Amino acid sequence: SPGTVGLPGIVAKFKYKAPLIFYIQDIWPESLTDAGNIKSKIFLNIVNKMMNYFYKQSNKIIVQSEGFIDFLIKKGISKSKLVYIPNTVESFYKPVEVLEKYKSQFPNGFNILFAGNIGYAQDFDTIVNAAVILKEKNIEVNWVIIGEGRAKKTLIDKVFELKLVNNFYFLGIRPSEEMPYYFSCADVLLVSLKESL
Repeated sequence: SPGTVGLPGIVAKFKYKAPLIFYIQDIWPESLTDAGNIKSKIFLNIVNKMMNYFYKQSNKIIVQSEGFIDFLIKKGISKSKLVYIPNTVESFYKPVEVLEKYKSQFPNGFNILFAGNIGYAQDFDTIVNAAVILKEKNIEVNWVIIGEGRAKKTLIDKVFELKLVNNFYFLGIRPSEEMPYYFSCADVLLVSLKESL
């Protein structure tokens, strides 16, 4: 990612008569719509044609999600081209004990922790709607958010608008090495993505 890295790959393939191995982290143009909030059908159509050309010119395509395989086969890409290699994580991501240094940053009560990119693809509308429903039912839940992203201001504005300020806690960015300690302090870890049709 971004998908445009295929362009220098294509140039190198023909210039050096070398095989092209394309490593895909995100599916374009779909991720531009979901994560980038891009709506122009003309632009997305151009990107779609560009990506299909890159795929067809690739000798192998490495994908980091098994879900990409069926998706690309439906686009007419031969299964023999596709290789699944999942992303790895650093060795410090492992269970750790709860330390007061981190626990003290969490509010009292039941804590749901979201850690990562605060983008449009993460579907914070659904999270906020869930928070509203729980509040209406008098179920006390704290939504602890670690991270930054393009949708953060929109999220904060919505939290204020819906009077959820006492339910959402924004801790900003934290070092990757410390994240397992934050994870250990949460009651629930939340991963959310917008449905892509």
